[in-house]
This record gives sequence, C-alpha cells and structure tokens, in this order.
Amino acid sequence: MTLLMDVIYHKGQFLAVTENGELISIYVNSDPATIIRTEATRPCALAYPYLVESSRGDLLLLDRSISESSESFELDHKMWCASRHDGGSQWQWDEIESTGTDALFLCLYRSMSVSASDFPGCHPNTAQNPHQPYAVKNLLKF
Repeated sequence: MTLLMDVIYHKGQFLAVTENGELISIYVNSDPATIIRTEATRPCALAYPYLVESSRGDLLLLDRSISESSESFELDHKMWCASRHDGGSQWQWDEIESTGTDALFLCLYRSMSVSASDFPGCHPNTAQNPHQPYAVKNLLKF
C-alpha cells in the first residue's frame, strides 16, 4: 500500500506525493478515479513533505525534518522544483536552494505561496508553519 503524504491541484490535475517522493497523478473524472504513477525521479524518503505551487506556477516540494536532542531542536529542510521532460510525459525533481521572491505558508491541509513583494512585511525566501511551536516566530529562513 502506498501512503500519500500530500495532495495538490496543480495546472488542471490532482498530484500527490508518496513517502518515497514519488509523484502520482490522480484523475477524478473517471469512476472510479484513475491513479497513474508518473515517471518522476524520486528525491529521497520524505519526513514531512509539502506540495506548494509557487507564485510563478512552479510545483515545489518542501520536506522538513526535525532532530531533537536534550539541548535543542534542529530544523532541516530540502526543497525541489518539478519540471517536465520528454515532451511532458516525465517529471523530474530538481533540488533548489531558494524560493526566490516567494514566502511559503505550510499547513497540514493546505499550503500556499505568495510573492513577498505583494505583501508589506512579508519576507522573501521564508516559510511559516503554525504547527511548529518550537521555531522562533514559526519562521524558517532558507
């Protein structure tokens, strides 16, 4: 059985990511729904993945992990941008270091991004997650 970790509606289709980083297309216009495993490269096993559409329309995958010691919490993240290859039939995850001008808002049931320049006080290349009580101001700087 495959565990779906996050789902997003992106450019007219539902996409899901599994715990292994596999991207799955879900077509809901058939009865029953059709699930197609894409030929996407897999970034790695994922801890807490979030699928987010950037303000430019790119599909982003952000994974955060938390390591705990007796002294502190360490927050780590990796981020990828999906791109299509071979005429659109194959997806590839390309690791990226920055969200550019975007600020990400990550939640358990819905994540989103905005262009920080459109919102005064919003900082580019940041992610906010209200479910991380031990992060300073719940703000992660990439």
